[in-house]
Amino acid sequence: MLISELPAVMARCLVVTILSEGVLAFLLGVRSPKGQSVVLLSNVMTNPLAVSLNVLFTFLYGRFGYWCSLLFLEAAVFFAEAAVYRSHKPCKRNPFILSAVLNGSSFLIGIIWNNII
Repeated sequence: MLISELPAVMARCLVVTILSEGVLAFLLGVRSPKGQSVVLLSNVMTNPLAVSLNVLFTFLYGRFGYWCSLLFLEAAVFFAEAAVYRSHKPCKRNPFILSAVLNGSSFLIGIIWNNII
């Protein structure tokens, strides 16, 4: 990937994440504007950093760097978003389960999306 492609990659990843997690959060009971805002802003907080660090480690270390950083970054995103959900309570669900379900689903959708396009 060229460095000039990074903004488009980051934007695409953020949009796919926001749409998939927003819809699933709604289906899981996060229906208030405040709750949806918490989900949206937590993704805006974590996604661009995770994507850009993953691209950096892939550039530096190849496929090995991609997979190692992906595992570490996804775990970090899970805990960061769970902490946000715990403090802001977007719904009555357990914040760790909510974070796991939302992040797991958007991760799988991202994998599928990247293999289709």
